[in-house]
Amino acid sequence: MLEPEKSSVPSLMKDPPRWVRWLVRYISKSLTDNQAIQKRRAKTERKRQRSGSPHIVEYFHQLDDP
Repeated sequence: MLEPEKSSVPSLMKDPPRWVRWLVRYISKSLTDNQAIQKRRAKTERKRQRSGSPHIVEYFHQLDDP
């Protein structure tokens, strides 16, 4: 990250406050935790089953995309 005096945006900080670091760590951990991912998947699957909708696979193919 750029130093504030060299940055075009002086509000950018090299070392953010402790609460910001904690918040980023907490959010990152909750998004990547395997148990949390499995819980979200199970909740979504239960919701899909209650609504009676089938499984859906969305596929996008663009011929000129390598």
